[in-house]
Amino acid sequence: APAFFASPVNMANAYGVALVVFSGVARSAPRFAPPLTLLLVGARAKRTSRPVTFAWCHGLWHIFSAYVMFWTLYDEYLGV
Repeated sequence: APAFFASPVNMANAYGVALVVFSGVARSAPRFAPPLTLLLVGARAKRTSRPVTFAWCHGLWHIFSAYVMFWTLYDEYLGV
């Protein structure tokens, strides 16, 4: 099971890194800051045994990360 989950996680991270590289760090950093903040807050909540906070942050991280990745791709390559 771990090998099954490792591949999608690695691919998602590689996709995010590729978007940052292709669109530039200066343009991408402000866009990716809110999702990364949610990820860090969620990780801290998990370590300090706050499961509800972790669940909310982790869920919102998924939503905002997907939105930022789409926004960056659309803005860079589809001509907004």
